[in-house]
Amino acid sequence: MGLFDRFKRRVKEVADEVDTDSLTVIEDSAEAKEIIAARQETIASETSYSAPTENAEE
Repeated sequence: MGLFDRFKRRVKEVADEVDTDSLTVIEDSAEAKEIIAARQETIASETSYSAPTENAEE
């Protein structure tokens, strides 16, 4: 069995073991709204840090 075949088999095993319902939340739930708000805050803070600064004179 080749390396890729072993990798593919292991990925399939892990995927079968994962409870996908525990990875998602209902869109309108309080948990979802909290996560969305936190993500929006993160995006806003990343945007403010990465804003380019302009030098008037070099």
